[in-house]
Amino acid sequence: MTFESEFEVIDLITQSQLPTHGVDAFSLSVIKMERQLRKLFTYLVFQSPTFGPGDIGPLKEVLGACRSAYYEGFELGINALYRASVEELVGPEYGELRPTLDDARDVRNKVFHGQLTHRCLQREGLAELSDSIRRWCFNLAAGASAEVGYDGFERNSFRKGPAQVADGFRIQIQTPEEYRIFIRRHVSR
Repeated sequence: MTFESEFEVIDLITQSQLPTHGVDAFSLSVIKMERQLRKLFTYLVFQSPTFGPGDIGPLKEVLGACRSAYYEGFELGINALYRASVEELVGPEYGELRPTLDDARDVRNKVFHGQLTHRCLQREGLAELSDSIRRWCFNLAAGASAEVGYDGFERNSFRKGPAQVADGFRIQIQTPEEYRIFIRRHVSR
């Protein structure tokens, strides 16, 4: 999968002109953004030279057991773990786009619970949020691909990338227990 193929389904939904296409495209955009950050985070963690194929299950179990890991935490985790922050990976539009993610989270929480947003957003407002999320994902994908060799969309984040990625670690995570502690300290709400 690539950034383009991930967002093809959103394009299809938007072009459908079905009555719910605005909220549907918005909801999928949020899901894809959150998943991209998680996958980029797990990819970086797996670059530790001590982790190999036999560690994938235990690493997934550690993260799966954490009930309070959200996209904001994955961003904080990336920032704590790696020399290039998410802000640097996203680039100059970070300051404009980052607040949009928090706004989208608030809107998503209302939408997912069948409530009205505080701004009573209609299709056009949801489309604007979706477009901003898409720009964020595109910029993050391009920056991360250039920096660490992975865009956060390709399948299987538990794979090895360029060996020099581990040279950029600020913190060394060498065991699943150290991973659990790192998540508790840097990722969990």
